[in-house]
Amino acid sequence: MAVKHPEVYLQADRVFLESIDGITLDQRVPAKDSLSFGFLYFTTFNFKVIDPSRYEIVSCREIYRGMPYLPTLDQRAFSLSSMLKRFDNVRGSVASQNRATQLNAAILRYLRSFPGRDPYIILTDSDTAYVADEVTLSVQGTVGEPLDGSPILVFNEGSVWYPLMGRDDTAKGPSLRAIVDRYSRGQNTSVLTEFEVTLIRTLETATALKDEYEVNLAVLAASKISCYYGYANRYVNEAVLDRWKRALPRVPNDRLQTVIPPHPAGGVDDAIICEITRHANYLSPITAYLASQGKDMSRISHTYRQLGFRWSCIWTLGMESYTIDESFLTSGGLCQVHAYNIASVLDLLGEDNYIIHEYALESQLIKLTIFRVIMWCSQME
Repeated sequence: MAVKHPEVYLQADRVFLESIDGITLDQRVPAKDSLSFGFLYFTTFNFKVIDPSRYEIVSCREIYRGMPYLPTLDQRAFSLSSMLKRFDNVRGSVASQNRATQLNAAILRYLRSFPGRDPYIILTDSDTAYVADEVTLSVQGTVGEPLDGSPILVFNEGSVWYPLMGRDDTAKGPSLRAIVDRYSRGQNTSVLTEFEVTLIRTLETATALKDEYEVNLAVLAASKISCYYGYANRYVNEAVLDRWKRALPRVPNDRLQTVIPPHPAGGVDDAIICEITRHANYLSPITAYLASQGKDMSRISHTYRQLGFRWSCIWTLGMESYTIDESFLTSGGLCQVHAYNIASVLDLLGEDNYIIHEYALESQLIKLTIFRVIMWCSQME
């Protein structure tokens, strides 16, 4: 959450939700050897059945147990896609996600808010999170006060109060000002470690978005939604298509099918999401932990598998991108997810590595064969 624009996460979750809620998705089940596709099936997701109170609440510190961890900078909001489903390694099938941080549980409740309300999410210095408007305050669906801890972040999709990152939108409207005035206690930032202090201003600068173009691209990258989805190669929806057109303003419409082919992988949209995700992985405790294993590639591979990473398709093509943290939480990810996860580790180690995407044109349509191969130069003669 050490970003200048946390509202982008909520906007991205909204884009993902509107792309899957009530939509019938075509999915593939992994075969028994987990290295090949099994049968194709169809499923329709209904967000109304999601009950945030049924989740086991875990802290980020618990998630990253045994790994390098920064108490403030490693507070994270995991993507909505990773908070709704997971792959059950014991049963060998897709299941409902059963764990969430306080912050992610609050995001789920926020997304379920009734129309006409003006809700905000409050994150405190004790890692608790609440959904509040000018009248009510709730945690885990229970209305009540007082807050456990001091607010350090109050935000929704349009406005943010975040002293740590120099954000104060309270002048934009009365609701945010009323909530901040009601609950703020003067201690408005977490206590940072010495190392975190050295990083915070760099993160504030690096995550600043200067215009609507950058905001739109950040929302697409955080939503992790490609222009097409599924095995039938369909547009996700007009809103997502419009966002990708705005992300590529210099590409004429008649060229979109060459840079964003009618397939949910292999296009520039997929590449943009993957590359931004790869850079995001550099800041993960999991990436740091794997890099601490040294340059022994077999040891990294063994540790990676021991952590529960595996190939699986939780949603459908075009919606299967995760950070290394989200892949860890869901046991999810197709070929490119794991390639970019390991590429991030190798980048930290200073090891040259390559990810190869291959596709071919056939009968004016894009027939994709994608090979995502990690090669280590140190192993090449």
